[in-house]
Amino acid sequence: MGSSFKSGNTFLDNMQNLHLIVGLGLVPGWEGFRKFGMNPVIDSGTEQIWPPGTIQVLPAAAGVVTAVSDSADDVMTTGTGGWLLTVEGLDADYVPVTETFEMNGLTGVVGSTSMLRIIRSYFTSAGTGEQNAGNISMTIGGDLQSYIEATEGQCHCAQYTVPADKLLVLDSYIVTAGRQNTADLAVQYQIKPTGANQIWRSFSDVYPYETQYVQFGSTTVVIPEKTDIRILAVATANGLNASAEYSGFLIDSGAWNNR
Repeated sequence: MGSSFKSGNTFLDNMQNLHLIVGLGLVPGWEGFRKFGMNPVIDSGTEQIWPPGTIQVLPAAAGVVTAVSDSADDVMTTGTGGWLLTVEGLDADYVPVTETFEMNGLTGVVGSTSMLRIIRSYFTSAGTGEQNAGNISMTIGGDLQSYIEATEGQCHCAQYTVPADKLLVLDSYIVTAGRQNTADLAVQYQIKPTGANQIWRSFSDVYPYETQYVQFGSTTVVIPEKTDIRILAVATANGLNASAEYSGFLIDSGAWNNR
């Protein structure tokens, strides 16, 4: 005898099925998308949700990446910490590019691939410590663009930029917040299109209040190519923290137009 499960919510069932078949590569031109980040210490005022907390200064022009650790143990071959660092980004035309860095501890390693944005960064090998020993900073033109905390192995940076000829369709996002005394925390999901004189604007404002806020399926946000995304946290006191993620589908523009 067989058995079946019914959740009683056809819409959610359909969305879960869509995520599954896209994840299995069964929908041409579609791929699953998930981005997440956290800010472990949020003080009064406005910070961005990534470990440094600062408001990121995005490059106006593409440039090479410099990667450096604050630990001498993150040295290729001889160090106990991180060895090979992979940086995924977008070039001047917003086309995905990837570069691998052989870490050299406290000495910055300058790449050869020009990038306008850094999308992700993570280690693929390490010494006997099996993780990066120090905090890893990646800069373009002197401005910090990605950051990996010591022992974390990958960035926890919630910002993202949609590649050229892609659409980002978001159907869920999650915010988790800590609380200190009587402080309040507001979380803003913001986007900024490419082009001169464009501005940041929010597409969602969340007040998680010492708990987790989850939105799945009730709102779909379609974000066009070359659009920057960031998440801000606005706190009324020191000592808070927050994590955020958002997910959906990254779709080839041709596949979307021919749907």
